[in-house]
Amino acid sequence: MNDTIQDFAAKFGKTLLKYGPCPDCGGEMYYWKHQEKDGQKPTPTCPKCGYADLIQREQKKVAEKLETVNREQAIARMKQNSIISDSRAWSYLMDNYNVYDDETARAKHQASKWIAEIINGKNIHAILTGRPGVGKTHLGFAIAQSVLEKSNYKMNVAVVSYRELLEQLKFGLNDKEAYKVIQGSVINDLKKVGLVVIDDLGAELGRIEEPSKPTTYNLDTLTSLVEARLNKATIFTSNLNSDQIFNLYGERIYSRIINGASTKEGMHAFRFKTTEDKRKDPI
Repeated sequence: MNDTIQDFAAKFGKTLLKYGPCPDCGGEMYYWKHQEKDGQKPTPTCPKCGYADLIQREQKKVAEKLETVNREQAIARMKQNSIISDSRAWSYLMDNYNVYDDETARAKHQASKWIAEIINGKNIHAILTGRPGVGKTHLGFAIAQSVLEKSNYKMNVAVVSYRELLEQLKFGLNDKEAYKVIQGSVINDLKKVGLVVIDDLGAELGRIEEPSKPTTYNLDTLTSLVEARLNKATIFTSNLNSDQIFNLYGERIYSRIINGASTKEGMHAFRFKTTEDKRKDPI
């Protein structure tokens, strides 16, 4: 041990131990004794060539690769959990949501508040309503992906296009037993997810000016879904207003949708009133 290392070790109670020859320069490497007591893997240092820097850089690379793998797995799990009709919607993020007037600014601000509440562990229900094409689906997907990111990719999230869910479940309608198994499996999976965005509720009923009456199949499926999401973070988007949701789906479903949406400050709800259809005149 050279004089510099010896003096340094003596100053700190001789806590440096020999590790072995440096694989880079052949000099003696040392490590801190307390790493053994704390159960840490020794990180040897070569005072001659600074080999520890190489180790730390390699460890950083491994940590970054692990972080990338965890992120990719979480995103893949989100997409696997989801039931959507257009995969392009995964490009809808908070960063690319267009704010061009007071209403869209307030909508984005409200969405950000909901994201923060969910990240803080609140199992809120929130509702975005308004005419088709005003950006409800964009915000729904953006909320889901932002929650996933801000949870460090630890929270399970999913987006469910309600109309697409009905279409997929129809495959089992000819066999009642098969249908029960399929519906039960899907609903049970969605019950386990930390955040679910239920998108486009009411689109299955046709034109919002004259929506058709929901079928028994529709009502049974929606009842199972909203009951599975009781006391769990859930975002709803719909072309229908609150009165239409109540009158079309009934008090039972309506009460389960707004369960968790009421706060001391009011409702976790936002309705687009003046925003025009962005699909006709994109901003």
